[in-house]
Amino acid sequence: RDLAVLARFALDGRLETVELEAAHLQLEDPISGGRAAARLLHLGLKLPQVAPASHKDLAGELTLGADGIELPESYLVPLGHRVARLSTRLRLMGPFPQTGFEQALTRWRDDGGVIEAPWLRLHWGPLALDGEGTFALDEFFRPLAAVKADVAGLDETLDRLGRDGFIDRKVARMAALGFADPGAQRQQ
Repeated sequence: RDLAVLARFALDGRLETVELEAAHLQLEDPISGGRAAARLLHLGLKLPQVAPASHKDLAGELTLGADGIELPESYLVPLGHRVARLSTRLRLMGPFPQTGFEQALTRWRDDGGVIEAPWLRLHWGPLALDGEGTFALDEFFRPLAAVKADVAGLDETLDRLGRDGFIDRKVARMAALGFADPGAQRQQ
């Protein structure tokens, strides 16, 4: 197991970036006792020089990259126990007040705070997703998302999710029809 951590500080002592890279990482689920692993994990945190003043300003940026993820065998995962690749960049936009978490989250949301994902990649079983999006919270703290993505393997993914009871089979079939390539239907 290899682990490297790099932290960069400004001359005034303020933290600018932290990067963590781990190879051959293994984690144990304390509830099931199952083991998860990743061939390579990279986490990066970048903080701005100036605290954000409005919802248009960057509060922090997180990058995540993981290759060769193995999920515990005890997990019921219709897409398989191996995630080939997961990577994203998340940009927290807007000030996050230094108060209690619930108050801070409420104020951040009410002031227009969002999380931008300029890229998101997931290759898991039959699913290959490459996209981008913006995420926010509604008045009940439910996630809202506007996402644009290129997706391959969606038919098989929906079939597996329906077959294993994660979504209703009829809903899975209807969703597959809704996402079908209209050009492919005309060629038949």
